[in-house]
Amino acid sequence: MKITKLKLKEMIQEELEQLNEQMTKRQAAEALLQLGGREFMTMVNAKLNPILGPKGFGFSIMRNSKGVNYVRINLNSMDTYDIEFIFTRAGKDKIKSTAKGVYADQLRDTFEQHTNLSVRMPKFR
Repeated sequence: MKITKLKLKEMIQEELEQLNEQMTKRQAAEALLQLGGREFMTMVNAKLNPILGPKGFGFSIMRNSKGVNYVRINLNSMDTYDIEFIFTRAGKDKIKSTAKGVYADQLRDTFEQHTNLSVRMPKFR
């Protein structure tokens, strides 16, 4: 298949647009820290093989009563996130619920609300 210069320019432009829309690794790490970092990962048994793609970054979590086993977080603007709570099985995704326009300080509460999983370690005295 012969690729013309025009087609090559279009392909490069599409790739550049996707790169601009996509979260960076640093932004994904910051979102994970805002969720609670290692404490969060331990509490929800997150399998942190984060997939960073055009729809944000995602990770799998433990079983819960809401039937969510995968979470995808995308940076919507400089200060809000869009979160998708997904059930994945056999390569097929079913979005159970979404939360749009979530601020960083609301990430934990939103996660708890949509998964029924506690993300804070209990305080012992």
